[in-house]
Amino acid sequence: MEEMFNLYFFADEYDVPKLLNDTISVLYEHTALPTRMDIISAYEKLRSSSLLRKFFGGDSWIEDPPDLPAQFILDVMMGFARQIVDCKEKDSQLDPKCSYHEHANVEEKKNCPDYKKTSPDFRK
Repeated sequence: MEEMFNLYFFADEYDVPKLLNDTISVLYEHTALPTRMDIISAYEKLRSSSLLRKFFGGDSWIEDPPDLPAQFILDVMMGFARQIVDCKEKDSQLDPKCSYHEHANVEEKKNCPDYKKTSPDFRK
């Protein structure tokens, strides 16, 4: 999965939103767990609002965290706290796939096929 993380970094650097969303969708569907180096690269290369960092921080499993970025550890803790608060409303551990996509505006988000699958406004 290292190639997928590198593809995400490329898409972020060159501002290719469709590639960002497609890449995060693949990572989400395969529940790819990041390696230590993937995490370090993400925290060095991506802005703090990056949705891949949210994905790592909110949904990662870590074996040996002491040498990981402090912000990553905080993100993981905050992700777990959100899951505890929201657990009564969630069917799974992960947020809906669309919540990890980069959408330019509300209209674009509403047109996202993954949003339509999870939004109560579109589910019938």
